[in-house]
Amino acid sequence: MAFNTLEEKLETRAKAILDDDSTFSGYSITVSKGEDDDELSLPRCLVICEGGEESIPGLGNFNCELIIRLVESMDDTTLANHQTHVATMRDLFMDDGIAGTLTDSDEAVTVFGVKSFSISKTVEDRNWVCDLSLEVLAAASNIT
Repeated sequence: MAFNTLEEKLETRAKAILDDDSTFSGYSITVSKGEDDDELSLPRCLVICEGGEESIPGLGNFNCELIIRLVESMDDTTLANHQTHVATMRDLFMDDGIAGTLTDSDEAVTVFGVKSFSISKTVEDRNWVCDLSLEVLAAASNIT
């Protein structure tokens, strides 16, 4: 089974989760997909799926890292507001049902489970930055 743009499919699904949530969309944070966020305006949320490694050769199931990066200017957003936005983002993805939410027949992606979550926060160039990482086991096919 081919890898078949699994990264793109996972990014699309994660972006849809953020776009479809009325609370997060109410923050007016631009949500984008891909790896290069240097040219994007603030505030921004970037969904990145770094490559995958096949869990068992030949099965087509891949361990992938899905990163949701929230970046907001310290000059435009208070720390309290940034923390509220981070909490909303975490609640959307650190959910018991996230594998089912990321799975989508239209996108032809199946997420079997999330193995781990990690979060990191930092300040870069007067920006609040938070990365939420999920390690998912997924396949680029419609198995549901």
